Amino acid sequence: VLDDTSLHRCGMALDFQYAALVMNGRDRTPRAVYLGNASVIDSVVERWVAQVREGGDDAASVVALRRTGAVLRRIVWDPIVSTAGPAARLYLVPDGELHRVAWEALPDRSAP
Repeated sequence: VLDDTSLHRCGMALDFQYAALVMNGRDRTPRAVYLGNASVIDSVVERWVAQVREGGDDAASVVALRRTGAVLRRIVWDPIVSTAGPAARLYLVPDGELHRVAWEALPDRSAP
């Protein structure tokens, strides 16, 4: 049974967000890195996964896939890497739709 309490109204208005907890060998406490609104990030993930599934050997499909992958990399991966600094190894535990990302398949920074 739903009621019209303040708590219920507040819960209905919440936007889910993604964040990362990042530590490197010098840190004793993790640093929180805000990644953004989950619905925005999830829509980019969904678009990228769909483009990967569809494939397409034509130049336009490849360019679209690389562009979407570059957007995903810029909004999720780059903030984590820049916060972590130089590292030989990163451990990643993705949550939500981010578990669908093949991180090693994202285009590198030289992509558009």
